[in-house]
Amino acid sequence: MEATIQQRSSTTGRILNSLLLIALVSHAMWLFGNVYEAIVDAPNLTASPAAARQCWLDYHSVTNPIFYHIPNTPIGFLTLIVAWWRGKKSLPPNAQKWLTWATLGSLGAVLLTVYVVTQINLRLYFGGPNPDNADVLDLANQWIVLNLLRIAFEVVTVVYLFRTYLTFYSSRIIRTDYV
Repeated sequence: MEATIQQRSSTTGRILNSLLLIALVSHAMWLFGNVYEAIVDAPNLTASPAAARQCWLDYHSVTNPIFYHIPNTPIGFLTLIVAWWRGKKSLPPNAQKWLTWATLGSLGAVLLTVYVVTQINLRLYFGGPNPDNADVLDLANQWIVLNLLRIAFEVVTVVYLFRTYLTFYSSRIIRTDYV
């Protein structure tokens, strides 16, 4: 009977470890993808918005940042939600609190992303063929501000998720029931 409990505990620990690691890697990739866009795309959009928009469309005619973000963002968010749900029983109280903060940060980033994609990106990058320069500049400025806010949410997520992972990982090393 005790061996079965230890095996179950070990399996639960491995699953939670994997979920936390996948969520951490996915959110770190998402964070640095948004930072890259802020550093590379934002200055181009504000310098000459309509020309930058057309260059962006021409440059991304074969590949697109969407191919980077589409699989990564939902996987990271869903994995974090599952880890939060499973971690309620397995994590120490401080790690549960950190995982909750990470989940809230991720939720904020997801909600902002939905807004940015549906209300800004679709009009900015996939709107009509000859948009007004002022409209493109207005959309670009909105994108820059909201992307910085999204980066802040992701920083919260990655920092608290990393703290949770380190706490959980170190507790697994110390505890013998996971061996």
